[in-house]
Amino acid sequence: MNQKVKRVFITIAGYFFLLLGVIGSLLPIMQGWIFFLIGLALLSRTTPWARRWLHKLRLQFPKLASKADQWIAKFRRG
Repeated sequence: MNQKVKRVFITIAGYFFLLLGVIGSLLPIMQGWIFFLIGLALLSRTTPWARRWLHKLRLQFPKLASKADQWIAKFRRG
């Protein structure tokens, strides 16, 4: 896949998940923070502000960041 197309797709998906996170924070049936974190993770690959925000969250919640790193490593292996 072309790098430019891939970047656009990741950016669109990131904003879509951020939007789902905002909607989820307003509706009691959705866990908005999960979608918000997925959106930030996607956008951190293409936008500097999301990268900085995700870094601040990782510093604020190191245990959760460690568990997320373990899960991502397991996901990438198999």
